[in-house]
Amino acid sequence: MADETRYTWAQLEAAACMWQHVWDAIHRRRTGGDPWLDYRDAYGTVALRCAVISHAPTLLAAYEAALTNGYKKDFDLDFVPNYMKDHVTRILT
Repeated sequence: MADETRYTWAQLEAAACMWQHVWDAIHRRRTGGDPWLDYRDAYGTVALRCAVISHAPTLLAAYEAALTNGYKKDFDLDFVPNYMKDHVTRILT
């Protein structure tokens, strides 16, 4: 699943924040019923990680739009978890 896409530092940071959210979700629920865990079980950790990484530019664009509209909360502690919850299907397809 090698990808020759070049990512900016901000996109890499966004991907790391997303992965932290996924990792936490997976380890909170060790049984099915969580979309992150179900995807990992079906396609493997590498596919899940690649899905998260490839979605980082979209997440970052959404955050930048939110900032433009007056959003003032933390990126990693507030925006990312809420975005991930609201866009899980979009990220995994």
